[in-house]
Order: sequence, then structure tokens, then C-alpha cells
Amino acid sequence: SEYATIQIALDATWENDTVLVQPGTYVESIVWPYLNGIKLISDGDSSNTIINPASPDDIVINIQDQGGGIVLDTTTLIIGFTISGSNNGNGIGISLNGTSPSLNKIQLINHSRGIDALNSNFVLLNSQISNCMDSGVYISSGAWIHTKIENTIFTGNTGYRGAGLYSKANFNAGDNE
Repeated sequence: SEYATIQIALDATWENDTVLVQPGTYVESIVWPYLNGIKLISDGDSSNTIINPASPDDIVINIQDQGGGIVLDTTTLIIGFTISGSNNGNGIGISLNGTSPSLNKIQLINHSRGIDALNSNFVLLNSQISNCMDSGVYISSGAWIHTKIENTIFTGNTGYRGAGLYSKANFNAGDNE
């Protein structure tokens, strides 16, 4: 309640801080600060704490490696949100690049990709990914090696790569899907 948006609250954090989000619907596209151990936690749960993108084609939560020797690992947490895309499903729910957060009790609904992970080893627990048009989770370039997905339901995901989970690994001998 101290901040007008989730983004402003995250921008005010330091390493290992917790941002407690009150139940409600938030319309914004979030660029994660490059600090390890930040915890974004719903004070309600995924049924009443919802993040919608600012624009239908946006990434709702964007967590990117920005260099400088900092590694965003599984002490970085997102817990208890519905992250809903637009009706056209062109955006991405959570984009990870070179980072490895823990996601728990997350609902990703109506996106092109629910999670787009490049070179990221993440943890996804107790979640649901539904109605994504390209894939529920798209993993590429070695991200699958230490990724952990448990107790997660995939429903209604369709499109070019189909279904819930798509993994593409790049090996020295060429691309293997």
C-alpha cells in the first residue's frame, strides 16, 4: 500500500527485500530489478491478486541477466499471482533470460507463451498454465538442465509448438528439438 504500482515497489527494493502485494488487479508490465533474492509475494493468493499486461503484446514480468557478476538465483521468488495475458494471447507471461527464480502458486493464462526461458534454470511449483497459444513453457539453450517443474497443471495450450512444455536444446552438433 506504500507504492502506487508493483514496479515502483520493486524499484525501491534492495537485495533480499520482500514486496508484499495486496489483493487486486494490477495493470502493468514489470521489468525486474537486477538484485538477487527479491521476493514478490501476494498477500492474498492467485485467485485475487492479478497482474495484467499494460499492452496486449507485452511481457508481463521480464527478468533478464544484466551482467555485472550478479546471478539471480532461486532465492528470487514470485508467489501467489495470476498473470493474465490479453484475449489475443500475443504477449509473454514471464520472460527469463540468464536467471533462475522460483515461481510458486502462479497461474499463467492467455499468453503466447506462459514462460519463455532462455539460458535459465528456474523452479515452477504448484502452478497452472492455461490457454497459451505457442506453448505453456518454452525452454531453450540449456535452460532445461536444472529446471524443476512440479505439481503444475497444463491445460488448453495449443499452437505451433503445441501443448504445455516445449524444450529446445542447442548442442555442438546442431539444433535438436
